[in-house]
Amino acid sequence: MNKSFHGALYQHFTLNIWDQYINMARRRVSNSTLKFLNRLLLLFATAVIFIPEASTSKARLPHVRDGKLNVTYNGIVNHDLQWAYLYQVDPLYEKYLTTTLRLKVGIKGIPEDAVFITILQPNAESSSLRLQPLVGPRGQGSTEDMYFVERTICILNAKPEDPLPISVTLSTQSEDDVPYTLAISIYQDFLIELGISKNLVISQNTPYYFRFQFEESTSSVRILADSSSNNQMCMTFSVQALSCPVFDQPESVHYQGIYQTISSSGALIVKKQKPLKEGFVVVLVVHPNNQECMRRDPFSLPFPSVVSSSSSSAGEKPTTNSNSFSVTLRAVADSKIHLDDISKMLCWGIPILIVFGVVLATFIVLKIRHALIRHYSEAAQRARRPTGRGICKSIKRKLLATKFIENLHVSKFTTGSKFLNLVNIVGLFYVTPVCQFAVYYFRVQISTGDLDLCYYNYRCAQPIGLFLDFNHLVSNLPYMIFGLLFYFISLNQIELQLLNQQGQVQEKHDEGLGIPPNFGMFKALGIALILEGVLSASYHLCPNEATFQFDTCFMYVIAVLTTVLIYQQRHPRSFNSNHTFGALGCILLLTFMGLLTEVTSLDKTVLGACFWFIQLGVTLLVCFNYCFIGVLAELRGPANIIRHIFKRNTWRKEHFLSHRLLFPFVSIVLTLMLGVLWLVFKWNISAYLLNLLITKLVWNLAHYFIMKIVHGEFTRTSWFFPTFYFFLSGAFAVFAMKYYVDVAAKWELTPSESRAVNHECLNLFGIEAYPYDSHDVWHFLSAACIFLAFNGLLILDDDLIVTPRADIAVF
Repeated sequence: MNKSFHGALYQHFTLNIWDQYINMARRRVSNSTLKFLNRLLLLFATAVIFIPEASTSKARLPHVRDGKLNVTYNGIVNHDLQWAYLYQVDPLYEKYLTTTLRLKVGIKGIPEDAVFITILQPNAESSSLRLQPLVGPRGQGSTEDMYFVERTICILNAKPEDPLPISVTLSTQSEDDVPYTLAISIYQDFLIELGISKNLVISQNTPYYFRFQFEESTSSVRILADSSSNNQMCMTFSVQALSCPVFDQPESVHYQGIYQTISSSGALIVKKQKPLKEGFVVVLVVHPNNQECMRRDPFSLPFPSVVSSSSSSAGEKPTTNSNSFSVTLRAVADSKIHLDDISKMLCWGIPILIVFGVVLATFIVLKIRHALIRHYSEAAQRARRPTGRGICKSIKRKLLATKFIENLHVSKFTTGSKFLNLVNIVGLFYVTPVCQFAVYYFRVQISTGDLDLCYYNYRCAQPIGLFLDFNHLVSNLPYMIFGLLFYFISLNQIELQLLNQQGQVQEKHDEGLGIPPNFGMFKALGIALILEGVLSASYHLCPNEATFQFDTCFMYVIAVLTTVLIYQQRHPRSFNSNHTFGALGCILLLTFMGLLTEVTSLDKTVLGACFWFIQLGVTLLVCFNYCFIGVLAELRGPANIIRHIFKRNTWRKEHFLSHRLLFPFVSIVLTLMLGVLWLVFKWNISAYLLNLLITKLVWNLAHYFIMKIVHGEFTRTSWFFPTFYFFLSGAFAVFAMKYYVDVAAKWELTPSESRAVNHECLNLFGIEAYPYDSHDVWHFLSAACIFLAFNGLLILDDDLIVTPRADIAVF
């Protein structure tokens, strides 16, 4: 007979016997008759299970013994002697929500073969335990002589008004006698109640699961698990459907529901919807070692049987969990600690309104500034004198060489249209696969239930619809709003364009007036800021190591474009769109290579050293070109720059201008310092590149601003508005960094370690548990910082609109 036949026979027989059993119990038949039926049920079940094995081995049917709850039985089991205990549990009635059964089995000594424990229940899935030879950690209550394991018997499918027969069979293939103890006790603390903490001691051999029942007024709950144990722990925290079987074994806990690994704390968000509409089971399982809690390859699917740990591949050995751990379990309704959906929408709208207020204030300030510039420009034109008055005229005269004026010729200026077109094209072809990739990761997490795939702040994540962390999506709106409005601000600079046209008319008789505004580049920056918001939202759809590059990609673009914009204001022949996006392509390639070193055996030191020397060489080439611009012939391409380096005529004494050495000197020092910090703090390649680009950008902007002061380009009031914008931008940046370093999740760590740094929502605007965490505030403040800095750059050279280009300094 095959196994399917045995299963069908067993199911048919037990169902018929069970129906008769229940009917007799309801008619209050004598206990002796019920015991007879119970024995008959067990004998047939064991016959179906053991007779197929008897054909190939000399297995015997187990000896049957009646069992009573809360009584410990002792005995001996071996290959020829097997035992079956029959229990009859009275109807639970109103106690069925809070009561379950707990099995505790102990074996003495070290048996040669495993001891098998089989639990049979009518109308329920049978379950079995396998007690391996004692070579690992002992369970709770174990001694040097006795080895204990505990399990919760699943009675979730039983009706509260019916009696429940249970049979427990012990068997082994060991030839030696194996002493054992066995007991089934009533466990009356089975229900998790809202707001009431449940303290328990858990170990590898004593997993637990508990029942939670939704109240009518509760739409979602947050199940919190915290451990204060100092010992290293790796545990799976799972929520499963309210039915048998419950998967509470390390190898099967991920078969159903949602689950996550935790090392010290964790949180699960459960919504009142099918299949968990009535309630669910919370499962806690300790793993035999920390292998399950190690970081996995982010490019692979999150199946433990398929994916190997990158940490273990790097040589890290898993640690055995041989201790017991104290765990506190608590269920909190989201409506008690968080706002309802309508209140959340209103709270999310408050920062958005602040964003529009900042934009409106910026627009008003720009209008006032343009009115003042028009007034002073008309006065300056009537006087026919340049507005820039140098406070350091001796330096200025040295700078205003003929070739410097040629360098500023209007025909050499770029309008930035190529930059704008390239940003649009690159953004389209980059954002499309990124969104597909992020949505795929998100769908894999939803379909598998593996919450280790995405690094959320589960203590503050706000579930809306399918999204588990909607607050981190909506907090990226300021990037898009600020970027879109800055694009229109750049598009509608009518006053500046009219003033610039006055200079164009006079170009036939003069060298031209002012620095032509590079509105194409400013539009490109606005589009880049919009795309940064889109990509950051894509990253936060499922944040992890593989998707982090999406969050930083257009930060690189913004930093590089802004640096190029500042440099091109006085050096229009340098860094065209091809150079710029070629450099960005190299940066992304280096980021990808750095990510490969995180998940493979590639040497990070070799890659880091190669990149550091390359970027130092690029810095030296730029600095060389900067020092000798206007002195040497036009240098096109790195090859020509390198060729001039080795010419003796280049290094003549009269070619050196001391005031032009400050910028390259500080740039080289910053490059060296960041390289040392990279080595000391062990930044990943993405963090180092971002720090490098932002540091160079801040230095370029500071140098440009200082040089404008040195050359007296600011008029009576023209200095105020750019200074005001940059001051506000710096203030926002300081506060933004405060919230940025207060991380609520770290993809650099393992998922279980990242959950240990999850924290509650912030208290903002006088509202407790505002639906934002520190990273959400970072999004708002950093977006405002970038927007204000863009506006400062937009008006930085407005005071040169009517200045003849022959009088404009190059620095």
